[in-house]
Amino acid sequence: MASKKRQTGEALHALFREIFVLREILAEIMDDVHARTGLTTPQRKILRALEEVGRATVPDIALRLGTSRQFIQTEVNRLLAISARPTCH
Repeated sequence: MASKKRQTGEALHALFREIFVLREILAEIMDDVHARTGLTTPQRKILRALEEVGRATVPDIALRLGTSRQFIQTEVNRLLAISARPTCH
């Protein structure tokens, strides 16, 4: 019985390792796709959060995205800098 549990545990551990590797690969692909729009993945996540909830504070967004307020503030500052750039028409 213990051997069966050990085999199951080892199989689950191997599966989780593969899932984490796949997640990293997908994150890199997502970063590349978002970079083509001129935004980073975190910036896109912030914009998506604002679309979903409307107005929100930096701490609210950080809580929603499960990251630090400081990180979100830095990305919001970058988004504001992008939006302040003049556009050519």
